[in-house]
Amino acid sequence: MKTDIKGDWLVDDSKTGELHYLRVTERLHNEKTAFQEAQLVETEAYGRALILDGSLQASAKDEYIYHESMVHPAMLAVAEPQRVAVLGGGEGATIREVLKHRAVEQVTMVDIDQQVVEFCRRYLPSFHRGSFDDPRLELVFDDARKWIGAQPASSLDVVVVDITEPLEEGPAYLLFTQEFYGMVRRALAPDGAMLVQAGPADPVGHLIFTRIYKTIEATFDRVRPMVSYIPSFGDQWGFVLGCTGAADIPPIERIDQMISKRISGELQNYDAETQRHIMSLPNYLRRSFPGTLQPFTDNDPPRMRPGVR
Repeated sequence: MKTDIKGDWLVDDSKTGELHYLRVTERLHNEKTAFQEAQLVETEAYGRALILDGSLQASAKDEYIYHESMVHPAMLAVAEPQRVAVLGGGEGATIREVLKHRAVEQVTMVDIDQQVVEFCRRYLPSFHRGSFDDPRLELVFDDARKWIGAQPASSLDVVVVDITEPLEEGPAYLLFTQEFYGMVRRALAPDGAMLVQAGPADPVGHLIFTRIYKTIEATFDRVRPMVSYIPSFGDQWGFVLGCTGAADIPPIERIDQMISKRISGELQNYDAETQRHIMSLPNYLRRSFPGTLQPFTDNDPPRMRPGVR
């Protein structure tokens, strides 16, 4: 067993009893904001990577797997997604994918941390690819819960909730509750969709994912759980889609045709076969959904301790 590993390493200790190492070839920038600590590093395996509060958020060589899984199932679930909100998504890659949809007339990106967005805009051009300069984008620096609660009823077609994990003392834990999802549903059109990044979905650490599923199930007309393996995370990652009215994942045999008709630009990962794959959940997850776990609420929100998933 190798125990003496020399060099500079990014160490993810977010799972009890397990470490995930990425070799760092260069530490490029470090910045403390009012809300979190942001770091930019160059990794040997996955290229440039964004680290927030010591946790890997995205890396250059595989971020498209995460961001395409995050955006396109929700966008294709709605007949004509013209008005879209992205809550979080500071790297700009989520809005990049949203803006590929020809029907989009306006996308509002709401992030609480202006310094992180400016950090990403400057240092991660391969992630946002100029999306911050698209005239359809409105950039708002505010608390996402406050902002969504102030939106008129039925004013949005799609909401993508791309926020950090609900760490205790972090800015995001009240954005995973039934009350918050109720605010999102109120702001959605009658045939609207919300997609949430829902944390790890591995056999050891899927409790948060399962409870997010239960929370959205209690709030929306239908819920579609999905998982995608993110290599730089070293983990299977969960996403949960909530739909209202007629919105839903289209039949698999229609997806490639819809992509060709509705999307401009190349998709590196997502297509009909990918959608089939990410909806094919392992048995341990499917068995967890009918259990006794209760939805997250404002009185019982997720509060992950740093270092524990």
